[in-house]
Amino acid sequence: MKNNYSKISYLVVGLLLINFLSSKVYQRFDLTEDGRYTISETSRKIIENIHEVVSIKVYLEGDFPAEFKRLQTETRLHLEELKALNKKIQFRFINPSEIGQELIDKGMQPSSLQVQENGKLSEIVLFPFAEVSYKNKTEQVSLLKDIFSNTQNEQLESSIQNLEFAFTNAIHKVTTKKSKKIAVLKGNGELDDIYIADFLKKIGEYYYLAPFTLDSVATQPQKTVHQLANYDLAIIAKPTEKFTEQEKYTLDQFIMNGGKTLWMIDNVQAELDSLMQTGETLAYPRDLGLTDFFFNYGIRINPTIITDLYSSQITLATGKIGNKTQFNSFPWKYYPLVISTNNHPININIEAVNLKFPNEIDTLKNHIKKTV
Repeated sequence: MKNNYSKISYLVVGLLLINFLSSKVYQRFDLTEDGRYTISETSRKIIENIHEVVSIKVYLEGDFPAEFKRLQTETRLHLEELKALNKKIQFRFINPSEIGQELIDKGMQPSSLQVQENGKLSEIVLFPFAEVSYKNKTEQVSLLKDIFSNTQNEQLESSIQNLEFAFTNAIHKVTTKKSKKIAVLKGNGELDDIYIADFLKKIGEYYYLAPFTLDSVATQPQKTVHQLANYDLAIIAKPTEKFTEQEKYTLDQFIMNGGKTLWMIDNVQAELDSLMQTGETLAYPRDLGLTDFFFNYGIRINPTIITDLYSSQITLATGKIGNKTQFNSFPWKYYPLVISTNNHPININIEAVNLKFPNEIDTLKNHIKKTV
């Protein structure tokens, strides 16, 4: 009898000890095959590098439908994971019902949901946003990801998987200062800024941007190399004019001395505009003089166009109804939709990407490591 009492006592003490420890130590296990709920190494470094308090307000307190209750729960669990990595992360959930107008004035537009309960259809308004504050800087976080989806469940699932990026990105923006400089190359028929405005605006939130031309290479090559060395990255967006040997040498020296380059190359001249105007067009290689340049780094951009049955559509005039032109959409195999394999931080949780007249890239064997 005494042995039974002893066993029960040990069991009770053990349970109390486990409860005490679990209240002090937070641990969440990710059993998914692709590790979708495991915080990446990059995010860990950003979070662990915080030395002062980061305050997070989440406007997801309240009574929501079951689907959004899951978003609320997953957001709370994720923030608890971040706090477990660094105690400087502090967060609280706020019911936005009394401060709705204040949030709208800050640019947080509410989402309206129709909910059917007991045969009645009602509408609820919620603010799926958070605010991350650090010192005198504040960044808004949209918790509901905008995707092209057929169902609300798919959108919520994508939003949940995007939580890590959304919060880490906001924390990174408020806790770090701009230090890197990016040169946007001009002079070889690159795209005008208006065509990459959204892209430049986004990276301008993190880095200093400035236009840079290689025109002076012909007369002052050493000076151009020295000036370009002041930048950390050079962006070359869809050049259409051939690079000279001096220009290629300058860029090669920039890379060899630690500079980074981001190339956006169309190696085939093919535009939809001319096809729409005349009903036919020619696709031909665009001679940029870069074949030997890329070959030295183990890359070959082939003068080919990739086609795929899984593609987006184009709208064409198919006839007239009265005096009005009738338009219909047709699959256009030259605009393939590419699905991410979610095997790299750059493309994880990315929806299908619409490519337009894409080229084929070969990677060649040499001493340089390449990641596809």
